[in-house]
Amino acid sequence: MYFLVDSVNALNDTFVDIINGNFNFISNPKRVRMLQVLAIFTLGSITGLVTFSHVLSYILDRYKSITTSAIIGFIVGSLGVVWPWKKTIYKLTENGSFIFDSTGSKVVLNYQRFIPDLTTNTFIAIGFVLFGIALVLGLEWYGNRTRYSK
Repeated sequence: MYFLVDSVNALNDTFVDIINGNFNFISNPKRVRMLQVLAIFTLGSITGLVTFSHVLSYILDRYKSITTSAIIGFIVGSLGVVWPWKKTIYKLTENGSFIFDSTGSKVVLNYQRFIPDLTTNTFIAIGFVLFGIALVLGLEWYGNRTRYSK
């Protein structure tokens, strides 16, 4: 976590220095190292994204229904993980104390999911879910309409 904060600060400070015409950051080896790591990470991310996009496009062109089914399966399978209304159940020892991992965090055994009470926050969350569904369906409808009009 601290690495991310340090790297964002290094990037921000470097941009500010460049805008102000101050190139003294080149003599700071810690900041230069951080910028090198960020550059490699950014290039790797862009390469991976472009490669994945081309591979997915190729697969969708040739095996559309199977690929779409697999993607929907991944999405439906992940819904249990992103379900907002859940209670965390932690692993316990035989005497009832928590088990901790190597970082000192409690080890998660499972989640107990539940339907929430109908409060204002629940209605807001449900509204956002419905808005997301409507947005996806609207974009699909718009895409189909503009595809056939050409």
